[in-house]
Amino acid sequence: GLRAHGVPHPVDYLVAPDGILIRKYFVPNYMHRVTASAVVLREFGAVSEDAATVTLRSGALTVEIGLSGGKAFAGQEISFFAKFKLGPGWHVYGTPLPDPYTVTSITFDDPQIVRQSFELPEAQPMDIAALGETLPVYGGSFQGRGSLLLKFPLEPGRIALAGKFHFQQCSDTVCEAPATVPFELP
Repeated sequence: GLRAHGVPHPVDYLVAPDGILIRKYFVPNYMHRVTASAVVLREFGAVSEDAATVTLRSGALTVEIGLSGGKAFAGQEISFFAKFKLGPGWHVYGTPLPDPYTVTSITFDDPQIVRQSFELPEAQPMDIAALGETLPVYGGSFQGRGSLLLKFPLEPGRIALAGKFHFQQCSDTVCEAPATVPFELP
């Protein structure tokens, strides 16, 4: 009953040199594919030389956000990374987090993206005496990764993906207002 009945769905296998299957990358339909650069970032933490990056700075916080590679086609899933660095004594928030604090996140509000995800490592609980609360935080250096599924079809040519970085940086004595910083990745 499906319009594409009988059309196989592509799958990529990552196989170790000893022949052991490490991972299977299945796709939801024949139009969506995972880029090789996305697999390399996920599995090995490396990016292509032509990968676009942007560095954002705010107070004690610096974040470098970049794509896994510089090229992708309509319907492909690409990956992105975020490398965070906070000055000594500063932190940003993870999940789960009560109101009114702002969780550290990256979102892409771009019509060229069909689906997205972003994951950070598990935040560490921190007793904040001034607030009388224990909250999940990140400090020092840490990294996150995500994926973006590009819509099909896309107009040919270079595009820039618009995103937003959401965060709230605090120290033991100062908690700055929540912030959202827009950015673009070509």
